[in-house]
Amino acid sequence: MNGNDEALDAQLRKLLGTLDARPGFEARVAARVAVHAASAESRADLRAGLERRREFERRRLAREAWGRSFTAAGFGMAAGALVWRYAADISQWAQSGAVSAALDSRQLGTLSTAVLLMVLWPWMRRLPVLRDL
Repeated sequence: MNGNDEALDAQLRKLLGTLDARPGFEARVAARVAVHAASAESRADLRAGLERRREFERRRLAREAWGRSFTAAGFGMAAGALVWRYAADISQWAQSGAVSAALDSRQLGTLSTAVLLMVLWPWMRRLPVLRDL
């Protein structure tokens, strides 16, 4: 053999030396394919489980939203009933002029700002700037 043949043999051994040509090659390939197929099935099962969990959480959140809206509606009806019950007293108090003496513009602004902040606080907490408060 000359030097070119030895160099060629070395290159071919380097390239083809890792090929699996032993007996039982097809069985080993079939086993690898089966492992990949099983992992694909497990991924599909995992995906289906996550989808079921997502649907369950969506339904739970919808139930909670309905419950909260009924609670808010109940408070609104209770406030309406109180106003209805004490409508005469409220109108008499408003017409007597005690309203302007009881609340000046600064107090009214402070009170309305405080109420607005209390109502909006849960949504304001979601802002990145206020998240750590």
